[in-house]
Amino acid sequence: AAFHCARTLLDSKGRRIMVGLLAERRVIADNPHGWAGVLSLPRVLDLDADGRLLMDPAPEVCSTHEADWEYHGALSARAPLIPADLYEDSLELVMEIDPGSAGDVGVKLRSSPGGEEETAIRYDTENQNLTVDTRKASLNLDTGRSVNGTPLALKSGELLRLHVFLDRSTVEVFANRRACVSDRLYPTRDDSLGVEVYARGGDATITTLKAWRKKSVFFTS
Repeated sequence: AAFHCARTLLDSKGRRIMVGLLAERRVIADNPHGWAGVLSLPRVLDLDADGRLLMDPAPEVCSTHEADWEYHGALSARAPLIPADLYEDSLELVMEIDPGSAGDVGVKLRSSPGGEEETAIRYDTENQNLTVDTRKASLNLDTGRSVNGTPLALKSGELLRLHVFLDRSTVEVFANRRACVSDRLYPTRDDSLGVEVYARGGDATITTLKAWRKKSVFFTS
C-alpha cells in the first residue's frame, strides 16, 4: 500500500486529524525531481455509535462551489459512461452508485484513449471490497504497480458512496466514511487523462456524480 507513517493531532476545533505519507513508487535512482513521496490529504477521524472508525477528508480540502460536471442515470454494463469534457489529471469526484445487479462497479482515471494506461477504482459487490488497481497505470515498467484494497460491506439498501481526489500522481478514495484507499500512479502518455465510469456483470444506477476540475494541490508529478 502507498499510505505509510500515519500521524494524528487534535486541531483547535477538537477534531482528530490524521496525515500520512504517500510513498514514492518510482525507482528513486531514476527520479529527476530531487524528492520522493508526498503527504496525504488530511483525514478527520471519528467513531460511530458502535465504536467503529469513521474517516472523512477534511472539509477544508473539499470543493463547495457548483460542480463543473454532473450526471445521474442508468449505468449499463454494455456502455460505460465516458465524459468527453472531463479530460484532466487533477479532479475531485463525488459519486453515489446503486450497484444493482452488477458484479463490480467503479471508475477509471488517467485513462488513455485505447486503455493502454489507466488506474481503476473498483468495488466488488460479491466479495464486498474496494480496490485501487494500478497494474496498468503506467507503461513505465520501473514504477510500482499493484492492487490495493480494503473490505467494505454495504448494508442492505446502502448506496456505494465514493469521494475521490486525483492530483496528478496521487489518488485517494474515501468510501462510505468507513474505508479509504490511496495510491500513486505515473502515466507516461500525454493523453492519459480520460475518465470512465463502468459496471460489469449487470446494470447499475448512478444517483449522483459530481466532478470538479482542480488545480494541483501538491503539484505532484
